[in-house]
Amino acid sequence: MSLGAAPPFEATAALLLGGGADLPFLGHLRCSVATAGARLWLTGRLAVHAHPVEAWAAARAVEGAVIAAVEAIPARRTGDRFALLRAAWGAILALEPGALGPAAGADLSALVVAADPLGQGLSAAGLSALLAGDDPGLQPLVPADHPLLSPAGRPNDVPHVLHLKQLPPLLLAVPWGHPGPLPEPGRARAAAGARP
Repeated sequence: MSLGAAPPFEATAALLLGGGADLPFLGHLRCSVATAGARLWLTGRLAVHAHPVEAWAAARAVEGAVIAAVEAIPARRTGDRFALLRAAWGAILALEPGALGPAAGADLSALVVAADPLGQGLSAAGLSALLAGDDPGLQPLVPADHPLLSPAGRPNDVPHVLHLKQLPPLLLAVPWGHPGPLPEPGRARAAAGARP
């Protein structure tokens, strides 16, 4: 999805690890939206214990709502990373609980990243860790007790934003309750379901 000229943030990937179940990417969602002066990435999962059809529908509902919300931002604000972050979380918070699967979003894990020419920011819900850097070489972006990390579930309000000076090539989110272990060096993208 693109709304105007794409900003120069193409080298960054925001991914979420798959689970250890028979269907490790059940309920996974991922989208990227470029506006005239900014870019938003969303990665997450929900409805992880649902029937595959229900999980697919819940993930597509979140992706669709976020894309529609970003598209609805007035043109004068499309280059503002904060407007993109607010729009994305506002869309997730506005969805009816039933649209989020049988658990009504109580199992949501999501990472939302936005960048504009003046900076970058990210916010999250339902993550136990966030790794950043090159793969191999990923390192924790924040300590285990950082407020960015929280139990799974749709938040009650728009989460706070962590500001970054520069986006790393890869942000790898670890969903709350991930059975571990973390992927071997060089295997992070594959463990998150990204194809080369």
